[in-house]
This record gives sequence, structure tokens and C-alpha cells, in this order.
Amino acid sequence: MTTQNAERAHLTTVAERDLPALISGRRTAMVVLSPEPRDPIGPAECGDLVYLATGPGRVTAGARIERIDRYDDLTFQDLRMLRESHGARTIGDGSAWTDQPDARSAAVVWLADIRPVEQADAVPAELLGPSSDAWRSTKPTPSAAERAA
Repeated sequence: MTTQNAERAHLTTVAERDLPALISGRRTAMVVLSPEPRDPIGPAECGDLVYLATGPGRVTAGARIERIDRYDDLTFQDLRMLRESHGARTIGDGSAWTDQPDARSAAVVWLADIRPVEQADAVPAELLGPSSDAWRSTKPTPSAAERAA
């Protein structure tokens, strides 16, 4: 899975133990929470490519975003209800839901076409640099019309 023709790519870190469940299709979603009242995955859209890293610089799988459910202005009760309705389909041991009890926004990202990365050197370099962000995105390539303007 490469990004050479992709408009936008993203990278997020997942626990290595969660990869088999994603690749096999047993689990097809991941949750990204933010304590800020902003979208925790920024410009991500359906069809975008997401690289899954198991550690710094260790990109091991890629997937396409199939669906995104975004939630804003969350309360503790809202977060609990989201966990109850989505928890069985999201990766992880549930700690993503409990580690941030003060989360004010959430994105449940549904993935498809999940498979191992065969060419790690095709991952955009701007995604691989040090970052404290749970979700990183490349900037989309401007179209010819946008560059001419």
C-alpha cells in the first residue's frame, strides 16, 4: 500500500497486539479522542489512506477510511454511551475510552482494505517525524488550478 497517487495520507499509532484483529477484519474501527473541542482527526475524509504505526518510524499496515463518525461537545455520559455502542468494534482493550475521561470530541474511524505495508519507504516523510499528535496528516497536493491562482 503506497501513497504516491493519494491526495491525502494520515498516520496514527496502534498497539502491535491490535494489528491482527484489524487485518483479519474482526475489528474495523478505531477511536481518536481529544480533550479539545476540535476534531481529533482534522481534515480526514472517506477514501483517505491511513498508515498504522506500531512505534516511532515503524509503519506496519495501511488502510482506507470507509466512514468517520464525529462527535463534539461530549460529556462524560456521552463518552460512556459511545463506548457502549462502539466499543466492541473498535481496536484496543478499552483503555482509549477510559484514558481520556475529559475528552470533549471524538472520531470513530471505520477502516477498510487493511493490509501490511510492503514499501515502507513510500510513506510520506512528513508523517514520520517526531510528533506528540495521535493523528497526523499530510497536506493535500494543490490542483493545477489552485497552483496557478
